Amino acid sequence: MKNTEIERKFLVPEANLPNLSQLGYSEIIQGYVQNIGGNFIYRLRQSINFSANLENVNTTYFQTIKGKGAMVREEYEIELSKDQFSQLWPLCKHMSITKKRYEIALENQTAHGYLDVYKNDLKGLYTVEVEFDSIEDCHGFVKPDWFGLEVTEDFRYTNFKLAVSGMPDNFRNDKIESAEYNQYIDYLALKYDNVCRGGQGAKHWSSQGATEKDVIVYERGIRGPADWFYLNSDGRFAHGGYSGYRATYDYKEFEELIIKIKERNDSWEDK
Repeated sequence: MKNTEIERKFLVPEANLPNLSQLGYSEIIQGYVQNIGGNFIYRLRQSINFSANLENVNTTYFQTIKGKGAMVREEYEIELSKDQFSQLWPLCKHMSITKKRYEIALENQTAHGYLDVYKNDLKGLYTVEVEFDSIEDCHGFVKPDWFGLEVTEDFRYTNFKLAVSGMPDNFRNDKIESAEYNQYIDYLALKYDNVCRGGQGAKHWSSQGATEKDVIVYERGIRGPADWFYLNSDGRFAHGGYSGYRATYDYKEFEELIIKIKERNDSWEDK
């Protein structure tokens, strides 16, 4: 039977993840055959399903043939037995991904979100897919605040491409942009005691030149020196207080810098 899949896909910043501790989930492993030909992608999926109290509910197996579209595409799916899955799996086990999937009710929405927490080489990647019954519902969808950048049309974030090519090269810069940037600063300030926002009422005395959109990283307690940073037009952190600094940092590099400064702080306090 012919089916049509209508969905949108978004990245989720780690700092925005909802509380998942009380939700059931599925442990999914799925693989692909790359050169099936035509405009279709062939997928096998095993899903081990757990309840919220971590009881193993069941295991299901599916064979799916998907069209190569983005928001709307054809989808043909049949359920397999375990033996059938095992016989077919060698075709695609070397091009596969593993992930946890949570079904999440979305506030003030009739649609449900499917949050994927990727594992192994894709660890640190979180996406949420929302499936719709109609194009009208799809286009009228307003994403919740905890959703990040939409990647529906970005082929690099399809599960097939992730299985073939791995994590996109600029994933860290894609992960958080504009509206999500403020939430990322809040995440850093909560996680590290040597980080705060700039602007009036800032935690560090020497950050008056910064604004609330800037992030302050300080050394040797709140009376010691500090640097402040802003997000430049390239989506990288740059020094805001002293133009002599030329280095810029992506999200991962910036957090690594914060950790190094914190380690120096801790070492200084021990002396």
